[in-house]
Amino acid sequence: MRRKLGAVATVLATAATAVIVGTGTAHAGAYGCPGNQIEAVNVNSGGKTYGTLRLYWDSSSGKNCAVMVKNNSLIPGTRYIYVQVQNISTGEQHRDGQDYSWYAGPVDVPGRGDCVWASGSIEGYGGVATHDHCG
Repeated sequence: MRRKLGAVATVLATAATAVIVGTGTAHAGAYGCPGNQIEAVNVNSGGKTYGTLRLYWDSSSGKNCAVMVKNNSLIPGTRYIYVQVQNISTGEQHRDGQDYSWYAGPVDVPGRGDCVWASGSIEGYGGVATHDHCG
């Protein structure tokens, strides 16, 4: 009985570690965007997440960067994916959109001292936008 409990405890501890390790990978500089993630907005429908718009801030460069990431387990193959990031204060914007198998972007704009927002969409699943981020 002790061996079985020990084996179960080992399996549970390993599974918990895998979950904990897996949660932080997209928060600091991912998908070609340097810096820290400041917002993530999901494309949801019917209780499922089909993709995520991610916005990053890089304090060393003073730029905001955005990517639109498709959930490949729910949407296999290629799909038209679009992402845009805009500096509201200056009007400068950069966008990327075409058929991708995983994500659109990265796109970035200077944002130090200005307000920035991003938007993104996945063909057939809808679009989302971030809040304004000023700083």
